Amino acid sequence: MPAGLTGDSQVRKTVLRQMLMHTTLGKRGIRFALAGAAVALLYLLVTTGLHDALSVPFQVALLCGFATAVAAHSTLQRTFVWTHPAGYALSAHHQAGRYLAVAALRYSATAAATALLQGRSA
Repeated sequence: MPAGLTGDSQVRKTVLRQMLMHTTLGKRGIRFALAGAAVALLYLLVTTGLHDALSVPFQVALLCGFATAVAAHSTLQRTFVWTHPAGYALSAHHQAGRYLAVAALRYSATAAATALLQGRSA
């Protein structure tokens, strides 16, 4: 046993290594990271593109970018990251209801923060 590792920590390290090496978990982790990066890039491009290239007011561009990102995120998570041959515990419309409720709270916080902080950058 390596110096400094107790029996319990060695077991935890071994279990963690096995979990990370498991192909399904590893592939799902990669898909999760790819989906997250794609959605972040999409959010940035839509919001910035509307505001800078088309002169859409920032709050409107933010709403459009956020709505696009939420739709893409939900779709990618359900069809690309967490896809399962046996289906899901909740139907798509039940999942969408919960997802949209959380998204509405997140958008409210984002809109409030940008409204309050936008004037402070000058």
